[in-house]
Amino acid sequence: MKDNDETLKLQIQEKPCTCNTYSKNKNALVKYILMLLLLSGILFLDIYTKQLAQTNLKGKQPVYLINNFLEVGYSENRGMVFGILNNTGSKVFRTVFTGFRVIILLFVTIFILMSRKGPFRLLFPFYLIWAGAAGNLIDTFCFGYVIDFIHIHLGSFFDWPFFFNLADAYLCVAMAILLIGGMIPIKKTNSNFLFYPEKAKTPAV
Repeated sequence: MKDNDETLKLQIQEKPCTCNTYSKNKNALVKYILMLLLLSGILFLDIYTKQLAQTNLKGKQPVYLINNFLEVGYSENRGMVFGILNNTGSKVFRTVFTGFRVIILLFVTIFILMSRKGPFRLLFPFYLIWAGAAGNLIDTFCFGYVIDFIHIHLGSFFDWPFFFNLADAYLCVAMAILLIGGMIPIKKTNSNFLFYPEKAKTPAV
C-alpha cells in the first residue's frame, strides 16, 4: 500500500502542468488581438480623416484651425511623401514609386510578424510605418493620387510648401522614435532603449 502511495505521488509530480502554457498562450493571443486593433485603428483614422477632407474641403479655400500655425485644405498628391514632386513626376516615376511603397509595406509586414514577440516600444514605430504606407497605398490604388489636407507654418518664419496627411505624420513620428530611441543607451549593457530585450520573468514555483 505504501509503495502504491509513493508511486502515485511520483506520477503527480512528474505530470506536466499546463497552467503556465495556457497562461502564455492566452497572453500571446491578447497581445496579437491588441496589435491588430492598434494597426486597424491608426489606419482607419488616416482613411477617415482623408474622407472628411474630400467631403468637406474639396474645391474650397483652406481653413485655419490654429492661427499662424495649422490649416486644413484639400490637395491631390501624385508625388512623394509630404507632397514632394507633386504633379512633376512622369507616369513611369509614379508607377515605380508606387512599387517602392508596396515593397516597403511588405518588408514592414514581414518584420512585424517576425518580431511580434518583441517589446512594444520596438514594434510601435513599425506599426506607424505600416499604417502610413498602407493608408497612402489605398489612396493611390483607389484614386490614382493621395489625399493631403494638413498644412503647417510658423507665422512668417517657416512655411512648409506642401500639404500632407496623417499617414505622412505617422512616418515622421516613427522615424523620430527610431532615431531617438536608438540613441538612448541602457546603462551596463551594449544595447539601447529600443532594442534592449525584455527581462526574463522567473517562473513561479
